[in-house]
Amino acid sequence: MMHNNQLKQFIKEYKYYLCAFVLVVIVYFIYFQMRTVIYKEVIWELGVPFEDVNEVLVKNPTSQTKILSPLESVDSDQVGDYNIQISHKGRLYDCVVKVRDTQAPKAKVKEKTIVINTILNPYTLIYDIEEASSLTIEFDKAYVFDKEKTYSVRIILTDEYQNKTILKTKVHVIDDQESPEVIENPTLYISRGAEDIDYLEGLVLEDNVCDQDDIRISIHDQAVDASSFGEYTVTLKVEDTAGNVRYVKRQVEVTIMALVETNLVLEQMSPELSDSLDRVLEDLIHDDMSERQKLRAVYDWCLTLRYQNNGEQDYLENYYQNMESYASYILSRRTGHCFHYAAIQTYMIHKLGLPVFLIKGEGINTALNYELHFWSVVQLNGTWYHFDPLYEQLFLYNKQFFLSTSSSIYNVTHRWDKTLYPGI
Repeated sequence: MMHNNQLKQFIKEYKYYLCAFVLVVIVYFIYFQMRTVIYKEVIWELGVPFEDVNEVLVKNPTSQTKILSPLESVDSDQVGDYNIQISHKGRLYDCVVKVRDTQAPKAKVKEKTIVINTILNPYTLIYDIEEASSLTIEFDKAYVFDKEKTYSVRIILTDEYQNKTILKTKVHVIDDQESPEVIENPTLYISRGAEDIDYLEGLVLEDNVCDQDDIRISIHDQAVDASSFGEYTVTLKVEDTAGNVRYVKRQVEVTIMALVETNLVLEQMSPELSDSLDRVLEDLIHDDMSERQKLRAVYDWCLTLRYQNNGEQDYLENYYQNMESYASYILSRRTGHCFHYAAIQTYMIHKLGLPVFLIKGEGINTALNYELHFWSVVQLNGTWYHFDPLYEQLFLYNKQFFLSTSSSIYNVTHRWDKTLYPGI
């Protein structure tokens, strides 16, 4: 064993050699760690977008390193071998990108309650699946759910390339004697003349075992005449997977859908707009007025507004929901375009307690061309009339559009889709 004095003597005699050795090691490390290396092949995971790959295909790329092949030539959604050409310092290299599925499937499981002797599909216990290739989902063995108890089950997920994941969950088996409950059963509104009626729209059911999608619903009895305005009752048969049945009566109203859509917005009027309208109407409306006189007072007030069209059409995307903001704007600024006018007059007529709705159509302009236009339609003594004070302004007060009938203005100054506004 070398003593301290001998070690010191050795270091003294060979220190230059030792320094040279250390230097070689450092240079070797730097060279092999920092030099540019173009990989001959790279494994790429199936389903992962092929982008930001410089550091993947090339180790330590420099400004002289360029990927020549378009990245789109690698289909990361399809297993295969794809050749990528790379240039480095003027030389060409080939790198093979091998798209492979190497990851096991991912998913979440949920517990489920079923009825005795139900044949259960394992797919119904799985959700939020993450897998790029095709997938097989199966139980680890055949389960027979013939007893009222909780079963612990295992589900095997196998992808196309035999990557597997095993998940565990519980299945609760009960003897179901309860029929489905009705949680929401709002009136179903349909447009007059509708041919395909979805009697299940808006109906929300709840069952102690089934999901709503598993509840069978059929029409037991119905006598709806979609060609006539009116209110009808439809009886639906609701049955769960255990055969428990409940009969549900559904109220159906054949109407003008624009009236329904408009009323939904009018009934949600903000207190601020409601108070502002009350102050305006207080000066216009008197108790001894007839409904026609009240409408005339609103019409004349609208004639005091000033038309200004700046060309914006932001309201079109959801014009019913934009009614209040446009009504508030013209109420405070007293200027606006047709949608402003239509919005404020519709709110004011609603305040009078009369049926009213917003209508979208076309109106003739000063160049005698039709263009997008909004106005109101109001019902008085059972008859629908058009209400458009703006157009009296545009026609320089030579024509009136106070309680105009459809026959007097359709294809004359206004037009609209009659299938959307039937019966007016």
